[in-house]
Amino acid sequence: MDSPAITTELGRELLKLCSQRVGKWVSDWSILHQHVLDIRKRAEVANVPTVDFVNTTNSNGKDALMHVCQLTDDPDLVRTLLEMRSDIRTTTNRGHTALHFAASKARRHLCPVLLEAGAAVRVITVTGDSVVSLSSKRLDPDVKAMLEAQEARETASLDFRKVILTDP
Repeated sequence: MDSPAITTELGRELLKLCSQRVGKWVSDWSILHQHVLDIRKRAEVANVPTVDFVNTTNSNGKDALMHVCQLTDDPDLVRTLLEMRSDIRTTTNRGHTALHFAASKARRHLCPVLLEAGAAVRVITVTGDSVVSLSSKRLDPDVKAMLEAQEARETASLDFRKVILTDP
């Protein structure tokens, strides 16, 4: 199999794996994490840089990192995807980021990891939701305060209400 085909296959496999619902137990997340590490190892053996496939998205623009932030609270798995060069600033077609998904699902272990990696807080979705406004009432108050403080520090914002999406 040639390199572009391997890259496509690895990207699709990673996206499919991370988009599947996993159990809510850490042991389930560990199994998922091991599968992601296996994909990374296969990429190394095939001499395919992980950055070439880790940011593969579905038709809505959602990538593996976003799925993991929505479905787990596993900071080690998120760090692995970031080490694989997952783009922390990727948005869906509607403006959601990995941080939107983590905050809306009360992922108290993920929000700090994403902020540390450079996630933007001032991204407004097409419906006018920000990371802070979408944050769950169940989100740890200290984490919510961290998000609010970062939002206040950020000077630039990306507002998807002002973006005109066109078909290619």
